[in-house]
Amino acid sequence: MKNITGTITLTFLFSLFILSSCRKQDQSNNDITAATNEALFMATERGYEDEVELFSRSASSSDQCNPLDYLVDCVEVTDSGVDVYPRDITLDFGSGCEGSNGAVRSGMIHISISGDMMEEGSVRTVTFDGFQVDNTQVAGSRITTSLGVNGDGNPMYTRVIDTEFTRNGNLLTRDLTQTVTWLSGHETAICGDNVFQIDGTGSVVRPNGNVVTRTTLEPVIIDRVCGYPVQGVILTNAPMGERTIDFGDGTCDNIAVVYVNGEEIEISLGE
Repeated sequence: MKNITGTITLTFLFSLFILSSCRKQDQSNNDITAATNEALFMATERGYEDEVELFSRSASSSDQCNPLDYLVDCVEVTDSGVDVYPRDITLDFGSGCEGSNGAVRSGMIHISISGDMMEEGSVRTVTFDGFQVDNTQVAGSRITTSLGVNGDGNPMYTRVIDTEFTRNGNLLTRDLTQTVTWLSGHETAICGDNVFQIDGTGSVVRPNGNVVTRTTLEPVIIDRVCGYPVQGVILTNAPMGERTIDFGDGTCDNIAVVYVNGEEIEISLGE
């Protein structure tokens, strides 16, 4: 009887160990998923933000860059008129157009600009039509409103993002309200030297229906020369707990670090 009891006890303890290990593995998977979702957003947004920003600047003045000089040949541009507002622009990537960063885009981006985006009150609305970056489909809208310039002479904007990302049959929705400060590059004739500071809050709905809130703890710095966020900290809060994502100290790389329960998970923003 003692031997039978001992066997039952060992079996029970082993089962608890397996269950605990599975739970830890599930938790680890959740942590990695939370991190890779953020990496997915970052990588996908890089696939269209540069072109959108290029066409938000005047191309008629000698001190402004010409966006057509920076587009790859496979992008077809339809423009209602430079410096004529309201201005409507369509970027058609066709069935597959590889950009300078290696991302393959397809479908169309529609850009509507009410006025010069350097002037307070001007609004830029971006929508997507069958648009895709690599194997991620993008839908929804991004609405940016100019706040004019701050005391340092830097243009500022509010941005409302309401987008959907579909990848491998999984749908993620992203709703954010941000304040964007154009730190540098607006005063030069070079298109790709822009640096932005982004602050704000929002939420993400994952494929399983879980809602993740997102708060900026330290403003995120986007350096277009680098091509990745180089600094800043965001906090995500989901049913499985809080996660902190740190984009670094200003050094140019494609790495971010996720902190959870005293552990660090390193993710690549370029994958």
